[in-house]
Amino acid sequence: MLTRSCSCAVAEFGPPGTWEFWKKTSWGAMDELTSTEKVEWYTKPYAANVVNNSKMCLGAYAFIWGSKQEASATWFGMLLPDGTKLNAVDGMTEAWTGKPAPDPCPVIQPLKIDGPRDMDANSPVTVSLDAVEPGGGPLTVHWILAGEPKSYNTGGENEAAPPTYPGAIVKSDNNHADLKIPGGGRYRLFAYVHNNHGGAAMANLALHVKGPEIAMPVGKLPLPVVVYDEDSREHLPWIPSGYMGNTGAIKMDGSCKDNPHSGKTCQKWVYDAGDNWAGVVWQSPANDWGKLPGGYNLTGAKKLTFWARGEKGGEKVSFLFGILGAKEPYHDSDKGELKDVRLTTDWWQYSIDLHGMDLSCIKTGFGWTLGGQGAPITFYLDDIQWE
Repeated sequence: MLTRSCSCAVAEFGPPGTWEFWKKTSWGAMDELTSTEKVEWYTKPYAANVVNNSKMCLGAYAFIWGSKQEASATWFGMLLPDGTKLNAVDGMTEAWTGKPAPDPCPVIQPLKIDGPRDMDANSPVTVSLDAVEPGGGPLTVHWILAGEPKSYNTGGENEAAPPTYPGAIVKSDNNHADLKIPGGGRYRLFAYVHNNHGGAAMANLALHVKGPEIAMPVGKLPLPVVVYDEDSREHLPWIPSGYMGNTGAIKMDGSCKDNPHSGKTCQKWVYDAGDNWAGVVWQSPANDWGKLPGGYNLTGAKKLTFWARGEKGGEKVSFLFGILGAKEPYHDSDKGELKDVRLTTDWWQYSIDLHGMDLSCIKTGFGWTLGGQGAPITFYLDDIQWE
């Protein structure tokens, strides 16, 4: 007698999407779960479909082991853009190993607002945060106010990150944020909580401001402004999202521990091809090439500095900022470049002189390009800032 057996894999599981049974606000926005609340949306399906069916199920894929802009910057991502883990990683670590994750992420509660979430323009708003570190160590909190899409993508396509508005956050600390939003429209306030062990937690709150939408002012940032360093994460003004040229050959490790210039980590960039060309530019907002408002006022900056080294020495890389020209609706107010820098195996600090430049709106705050040099190229960056 012939017997037949069947097996399966759970192809995707995680928090519910915006198209599912989820409560909407009066203006049609979705309330996102905190990163702590999302844990059970990973662990319970895994236990029910994999652990309890171990003879039939081959395994499962948590969605998504990485970061992705879809519905919001954090709706589905188990990691932040720089690779920092969120609570779901701890949950899956315990589900896979049977042991609690070492150095767990902070535990965060939903944000609470003092007053209505549907408000008049320029109304003072206070939002409070409750987060704890299981190990009892210090926490660092970063608040970000971002725009909110008018509709939610349900097909899984990549989305451009909405602009952020640092000028609307009047005052903030580890427990509160005071806001005053001048323009009407849909917004989302994020609180990112980091511990000293490479873990983070996130909560956000959908907000609506009555009245006509207006162009929010370009944020004036106090100097120095960090583009990248070990302690900078999701709160950075610009995101390295603008991949150019032979993009499939570009690889990045944002937490490389191979001989950083300072601290414990640096950025490692690999161009895994010997021909063609490639580059990456840091953008505001992410994935925008001049069609959306963004950028920052850096008036007063005198130089853009960064540290770089090559894997073997002799790598030729150009470094730049301000690639969006005036033909774009939202463009950089000026540009600068160090062309064809020859890197060495030692760390060197490089500088782009900013004297006499119009820095009133810089949408692309840093970038690099290189041409094929006959073999794959690896180089490292650290401590990038406007001074």
